[in-house]
Amino acid sequence: MIGDELAAAMHLTACQRDNRIHHRVFRTLTDQFQTASALIETPQQDLRAILLGILQDFGEEHNQHQFLANQKAIEPFLAGIKNQVRYQEKREQAMRVESFEIFPLLSGSPRYPYRLKNVDSAPSVLYARGRQLDRLLAQPLWVTVVGTRIPTLYGQLVTEAITRDLAIQGVVIVSGLARGIDTLAHEVALEHAGLTVAVISCGLDLVYPPENKHLLERIVEQGVVFSEHPPGVQALRQYFPARNRLLSGLADAIAVMEAAEKSGTLITADFASEQNRDVLAVPGNILDRASVGCHQLIRDGAKLLETAQDIFDLFPKQNLLQLAIPTSVQDGQIAFDRMRLTTEQQRFLQALRGQTLSINQLVQYLKLPISQVIHIISFLEMNRLVAENRGRYALTAIGHCSI
Repeated sequence: MIGDELAAAMHLTACQRDNRIHHRVFRTLTDQFQTASALIETPQQDLRAILLGILQDFGEEHNQHQFLANQKAIEPFLAGIKNQVRYQEKREQAMRVESFEIFPLLSGSPRYPYRLKNVDSAPSVLYARGRQLDRLLAQPLWVTVVGTRIPTLYGQLVTEAITRDLAIQGVVIVSGLARGIDTLAHEVALEHAGLTVAVISCGLDLVYPPENKHLLERIVEQGVVFSEHPPGVQALRQYFPARNRLLSGLADAIAVMEAAEKSGTLITADFASEQNRDVLAVPGNILDRASVGCHQLIRDGAKLLETAQDIFDLFPKQNLLQLAIPTSVQDGQIAFDRMRLTTEQQRFLQALRGQTLSINQLVQYLKLPISQVIHIISFLEMNRLVAENRGRYALTAIGHCSI
């Protein structure tokens, strides 16, 4: 039963935490079992023998102090595992969150994401919610889409375009459910019937940020949500950087859409480099500080990301379809091929190539009366050629096709 397995996993991780068993020792132990129940039910003398063997290898790689500390912790750890009172407490806790259908994945489980298995710091127990795990695991390409929590309109547009083109080709979209780019990436994937994975920094019976509760429930239906934390753990500030190593470790490539100079997104990119993952970054306006982080990544060796095809080109053996322009964009192109835009409307679209502008900037650039600029904006917005965000205008995908 899911509840019993969840209780076993929670009990096991609590014993590891309470007795300060080194992560590497614990992970090597869990690698040898497919379920937490199987580990807990193993005779104590057999577990002791396994742990002593692990410690022998561990001692060759670490200092004597760490070795002795873990050797001393073995007996209390084994006693804790067999403590039925403590186990019953976890069982009652698991029953209280039964409706969330949380299931744990031990690192030795065949359903544990194989990309994470090669990440040394990956959790020994990964908690999951979702109805599409097996389907997700069968997909050949996972891409993590990340970026600032306060994106510009440009950042939103490139995220929508690239994520859409990835999702319609069957790429699994991974992100962190955070405000801004993360939320948008999940929403675009869901909108195009794609598969998506969220990695959160709290227990799976909780939601952070709280306004994404409905989005999380949609992901549960159409993807999976992961956390390294058992139920009941709140989203504390110190958990977010650690979460980023999972965002990078779960994916084949990391796509950075927009990032300021000091951004948590750059932490994910750093982890990706350490994990030998491809990092791609979208270039932006050199006058906009929201793009400073992406430009720094490109200077440091990240690959230039302009379209989804840049990602597909990195994985030719994945047998993915060549990227085609979505039907919606084709239809928009046909419609505007037949429509004669005025010279002023064409100049307006040209002015927005590669940048966002306010009404005042457009008036200065086009040298037109503000009343005429507002009239042009109304027409182009109504026909989905431009979009506005916080007083600045940018081209949509159809707008780009219409130039």
